[in-house]
Amino acid sequence: MRIKLPRFNPSEALEFLERGFAEYNMNVPTRELLSAVKTLDGVPGWSTHYGAYRVDGLSHWDAIEKVLEEAKGYIESEFKELDELSPRYRVIMEIVATITSTQPTARRKDILNALTLREGKEIDNKDLRKYLMRLVDYGFLEHTGYGEYYIPDPVVKRVFQR
Repeated sequence: MRIKLPRFNPSEALEFLERGFAEYNMNVPTRELLSAVKTLDGVPGWSTHYGAYRVDGLSHWDAIEKVLEEAKGYIESEFKELDELSPRYRVIMEIVATITSTQPTARRKDILNALTLREGKEIDNKDLRKYLMRLVDYGFLEHTGYGEYYIPDPVVKRVFQR
């Protein structure tokens, strides 16, 4: 069973980090907190891990990097089942991450074209829909309207952009 926590909005995320650091009597520069809020996009889990790494003495950028490493491990673990079903799941995530680095969403037709180009053969639209829906079910993608998708977790998106 998956429990989905809503993202903090930017002011809530900032307050969450400020309160957490205050409990440890830490004065973290506001510019670093704002950078963390922007990078982690209000995801409570990643914000918590960032705070823990800072409390443990890591610098801002080292803590961000550790969160990204942790996310990569999480994704690898979660993707084991999907990888066994098909390597296309990972490829689709990479394609969506690439497309959404320059625009807010990736259209199904653009994903299909990129996947066809990568594999060098025609991909059935019905098969693509199946892959996309499973990625949505797992929470790796969100569907934002007719045929448009994006990666809701910015940390996960960064991992697939690497």
